[in-house]
Amino acid sequence: MGNYVEAWTNDLASEISRLFKGGARICLILVETKLLDFIKIITKDDVRLAAVHVYNFTSSGAPEYLVMLYMYQNRDIKIFAETSLKHLINTITCTLLQPICLQLAPLALEFCKLCHRAALIHDPLYKFCRSSLAMIMRQDNFDGVYYDNMFPYATEEVNNISLDLVLCMEPNNNFGPSLRAVEDFVTFLLPLKAKVEDHVHLKPSSSTFDDPTNKISFLHKVFHDLLIKLLMCLDIMEGMVLENIEYGGWKEFFKLLKEFHDVSKLYKGTEEYF
Repeated sequence: MGNYVEAWTNDLASEISRLFKGGARICLILVETKLLDFIKIITKDDVRLAAVHVYNFTSSGAPEYLVMLYMYQNRDIKIFAETSLKHLINTITCTLLQPICLQLAPLALEFCKLCHRAALIHDPLYKFCRSSLAMIMRQDNFDGVYYDNMFPYATEEVNNISLDLVLCMEPNNNFGPSLRAVEDFVTFLLPLKAKVEDHVHLKPSSSTFDDPTNKISFLHKVFHDLLIKLLMCLDIMEGMVLENIEYGGWKEFFKLLKEFHDVSKLYKGTEEYF
């Protein structure tokens, strides 16, 4: 299997190189064929083989080639790269059994890292990859060994949900954040909560919280900032209900409230807010 993936990757790199040099459209077809071949050989029932398979594919540089194609100026090539990457990720998250899907988590993480490194953090493709990674993380038995890699994505999801809550407070806005946004936010908080649980005896007054890059400090500040915004949204929503104005977002707001309640249990002195 390893030899096949190595040969396949070399062929893929060759065709992509020809594309960058202005090669014929036939190169695009050959690249597509290579990617489809790879998707077809993803094992459906052998967990160990799946782990080897994704390791060979990821370490070969194939994901980087796809992101490079996506960043290319040619519109047809860009659309092709986007479609191919989404098809690969959807195959992992939507069609494979859970044990196999979990083994392919490093591939989804690699695409997130590459897009993040390429400054594509506001790009729809990056958001798709990040949300797909969250979908894998929500599965039972997800390996926490990857948690240390999740902090950048947790930060982004915090910023996203903070902006959503601010928008909810604007006049004539009667909808809360989307269910997917809330689910991804809650998912990427898991690594931060795990980090706090490892230091459960720390108090908010500890000098640890003076370090702005510290994950424990970050979650503590997030808790206060977002809870205040959420309570303001709930006040607005209550007023609209009293005026018989329809308001969407009940489920999402209460899901966030439950999450903040769980976070409050990790810090002394914060659970009293509830």
